Amino acid sequence: MTDSPRPPEPARGLTRRRVLQGSLTASGLLLLPGALAACGDDGGSGAATDGQTVGGAQTIGSGGTPRSGGRLRVGHVGGGTAETLDPNSGIVGIDVARARQLYELLFDFDPRGVPQPRLAESLEAGARADRWRLRLRAANFHDGRPLTADDVLATWRRIRTRALQSANAIAAIDLRKTRSTADDTIEIVLSRPIGDLASLLAHRASFIIPAGFSDFARPNGTGPFTLVSFKPGERSLMRRNPGYWGDAPHVDELEQISIPDSTARYNALQGGQVDAIEAIEFAQARQLGDGTSGPVRLVRTANASALPTYMRVDEAPFTDPRVRRAMRLAVDREQSVQAALLGYGSIGNDLFGKGYPSYNDALPQRAYDPEQARSLLRAAGQDGLTVKLYSSRAVPGMLEAATAYKQQAQAAGITIDLQTVPAADYYSDRYYLKVAFGQDQWSGSFEQTTLDGLLPDSGFNITGWRDAAWQRRFVQAQSMTDEAARNDVYKELQSTLYDEGGLIVWGYVDFLDAASARVEGIVTNPLYNLGYYEFRNWWLV
Repeated sequence: MTDSPRPPEPARGLTRRRVLQGSLTASGLLLLPGALAACGDDGGSGAATDGQTVGGAQTIGSGGTPRSGGRLRVGHVGGGTAETLDPNSGIVGIDVARARQLYELLFDFDPRGVPQPRLAESLEAGARADRWRLRLRAANFHDGRPLTADDVLATWRRIRTRALQSANAIAAIDLRKTRSTADDTIEIVLSRPIGDLASLLAHRASFIIPAGFSDFARPNGTGPFTLVSFKPGERSLMRRNPGYWGDAPHVDELEQISIPDSTARYNALQGGQVDAIEAIEFAQARQLGDGTSGPVRLVRTANASALPTYMRVDEAPFTDPRVRRAMRLAVDREQSVQAALLGYGSIGNDLFGKGYPSYNDALPQRAYDPEQARSLLRAAGQDGLTVKLYSSRAVPGMLEAATAYKQQAQAAGITIDLQTVPAADYYSDRYYLKVAFGQDQWSGSFEQTTLDGLLPDSGFNITGWRDAAWQRRFVQAQSMTDEAARNDVYKELQSTLYDEGGLIVWGYVDFLDAASARVEGIVTNPLYNLGYYEFRNWWLV
């Protein structure tokens, strides 16, 4: 890979917990309503097991008949005053959670990572997969006006014009030629074939808004809840949408509360101030045991997301691939999983997408080798390297992993100057993508995380990876309608990243959340915390 100037910083984005995953079947003619029945949850109950892989779903609680009524209170990590009601421009997890209640996507990922119709009723491809027909279901916005094809087209134009988070996902849609053929139908024309269009339309920030809409302080979506009040960094209150097109939420009201401190969040759950919380600490999870009994239950989704350390390949000393390889060899992955994650995870192999069909599991597992790391650094003229690593408690296990890495790297002659950033500031414009050596959290398949984090125009090109030939090959793979052939190319691309990229994916971490025993209906989802925030399906007992 050739070095190039660092690109302009991307627009601010949402939580790093990526939710994009999935690919279509080889037929290119799919996702009719009948597909829903084949992709339901596995039906188990209790806490997820250590062996759970992508595609597994667990129902938390005892089950039973849903009950209506009450106010569901959920504690989130929060994002301070930067929180937003713009569903296409969310910054942190609570923004995603809030947007999913007020607005909806055309397609959404089920717990197996398969895109399912939401506002779309069907999606059919032409013979070459460069033309598609999208048909919408009957649904109304909160103000009573019906959803139409013009609303979808207007949403796409807004996302593209303003270079919002989903712009990369819909980049192949030729908006000059794409048109509505009926109030509920769109003929989509692509600039190049796409074999998995439904997955792109399920991008986590592609929520559909009404044409001409701009007053985001007064949300007007098709979602299952309507907004009552909102104060950034504090809380929001919503009510059940009486005109919702689907199954109405079980609870009358939903309150989402920002609680950045993990101890305060956990204490609020234990004290009954909230009914569920996201992102508990590993020590807190241990206190809950197997999480199947008691007043508070553990909501565990095994091996759900990667906790990478990233190196900006466009900034010294990481412009030298020998330095990058040395840094990958200087981490003891097994020790980190035990010390940093307390065993709530598994080792990684410097790639995203573990467990998905496109993941290259044929590559040799990279092991801890400080002597080889020292030799590579010596050859690169970097013997005795000192680097600053930025870390935080923004994500459970992040700071613990950085601390372990600092100790492990000493054997390779590497001095890591650990810079600890407050959780509320870590993903701010001041730090995120502004430092050459930092940490992050990502979930989803290789192909979906590539769209968001490994292309020059990605919203979060965390490593500064800019390889034109590699990018062309990725685009070529996207066009393939044969899923097996497409995955073969994806695996080929991962081989290059494994050798030359800027990621140190030392481990995969479980999503660890918790809920009161009075909460039922939670189904885990490996794409996001708290079952991808499907609060419409929860109820109180």
